[in-house]
Amino acid sequence: MPGERDVENEPTARALSAADVEKALAGIDFPKSRDEVVDYAAERLPPDSPVLDAIRRLPDQTYRTASDVAQGFGEEKQEERAERKGR
Repeated sequence: MPGERDVENEPTARALSAADVEKALAGIDFPKSRDEVVDYAAERLPPDSPVLDAIRRLPDQTYRTASDVAQGFGEEKQEERAERKGR
């Protein structure tokens, strides 16, 4: 239900996955801009949610399907890993 927070099923100590992001976006109608995806997730997740943080870092583009979101999540994770290696 929109507006309800699903804190019980949030990942904590384990690594985030594309499945976590897709679960947070269950029920969303595509296409959506990144900002619309973030707004949808923000209604469902706590403000300090690691899943919401990951969604906020998605590339700024229009997402036509949940697969597009998963791909954007994967690209962001690759960039994050590359930055950590470069430190």
